[in-house]
Amino acid sequence: MSQANEPPAPRDPSQDAASLGPGRVDRPRTLSSEDLLRGAVEVLIKHGSDVYRLRLTRSGKLILQK
Repeated sequence: MSQANEPPAPRDPSQDAASLGPGRVDRPRTLSSEDLLRGAVEVLIKHGSDVYRLRLTRSGKLILQK
């Protein structure tokens, strides 16, 4: 039996949504745009062999481009 004040078990990265398989649903994580951009106006996101650009506009909106 675990004790109430024990820290939660470490997250298993093998359980990411992409590795869950067909028909499996994982709760999405919430990330702030400030954490993603870290003061920059754009970041590049590598997805497989593709690279996407996430850009913050002057009006404060986000644009994701391939």
